[in-house]
Amino acid sequence: MKKQRMKKWASLVLALTMIVGSTLCVEAAGSGYNEPTKKEEAQQSGETSTNEATGATTAAAPSQTVQNVVKKGDGTVLKSTVSGSYTSKKFAGTAVTSVKANVNAALGVKSGEKAMISIGDSACGAKAMKTVTEVSSSMGAKVAGILDIYGSKITASGKRENIAHPASEVSYTVGVPTSMKAPAGYQIAVLRVYGDNGVGKADLLKDMDNDPNTVTFSSDKFGVFAFVYIKNV
Repeated sequence: MKKQRMKKWASLVLALTMIVGSTLCVEAAGSGYNEPTKKEEAQQSGETSTNEATGATTAAAPSQTVQNVVKKGDGTVLKSTVSGSYTSKKFAGTAVTSVKANVNAALGVKSGEKAMISIGDSACGAKAMKTVTEVSSSMGAKVAGILDIYGSKITASGKRENIAHPASEVSYTVGVPTSMKAPAGYQIAVLRVYGDNGVGKADLLKDMDNDPNTVTFSSDKFGVFAFVYIKNV
């Protein structure tokens, strides 16, 4: 039975690859990958600002919305292992669940530096949204919600350096609110849209846990992550 499910999933992923490879490539510049704003950089790196009128220097305020905790169905609370910006209001919390040392390695963090992960409700670019819509429609899937996930590191001098993609997979767990839970006969999977070498790509990532309150997945790419309902396989 398990082998049959794996074969069905493999067939679904193969079909998606053929669809994207043949008709849905997009320019990376329009892939929807959203680099952090200057304000976000200041908030997350602890940079200071100077009032030109008074000369007073103040530290940047931290992000007002932090949703870096996810509660599983058994009551277990997962807190993100690394600092960053966790601002989603549509999902029931988001968290990086990889061991901190592994995230540091994936982002090339050296001694005196700090890894930062940003997860928020997507400001999905037009081309990325087109890809999400067309791919999900071709699969007979419905989009439940979309997140942007990207990473950076703060150097020893306090400078922020954005990371195009992690060198290895980073794991995430996302809380699923009651209003977003999959209907009977369906499950939530993750449609990942990202840009590489001037071309946008899309992959389907399976939920790695059996908890209806959460979706867990691993990715070696940053970009746009659409949560879609697909038929049970």
